[in-house]
Amino acid sequence: MPDTALLWLLLVIPIAIQIPLLLFMMSRMEIDEAPDYTGSEIWGGEDEDGAAYRRRLSESGPAAAREAAAEDGTVRCGNCGTENDPAYQYCSSCARRL
Repeated sequence: MPDTALLWLLLVIPIAIQIPLLLFMMSRMEIDEAPDYTGSEIWGGEDEDGAAYRRRLSESGPAAAREAAAEDGTVRCGNCGTENDPAYQYCSSCARRL
């Protein structure tokens, strides 16, 4: 029967050392693959108050989609282009939120 200290040395300690190292390497890879955002792309341009972003949102947001649906009678999915009934909240083709 092997000694318990030898068993710890050969099995448990190498695994216990590898787990923190693996977690550290995975976190570094996630950080390196993250895109570099300066902020202007997120908030819609050079405006400090976000006026351009809010203007674009009002032109293409949910309220504009509801107005278009009231005129046409259908809602077009932004992902796949399928026309859906205005009562639906999800696309009948790709199941994404309308």
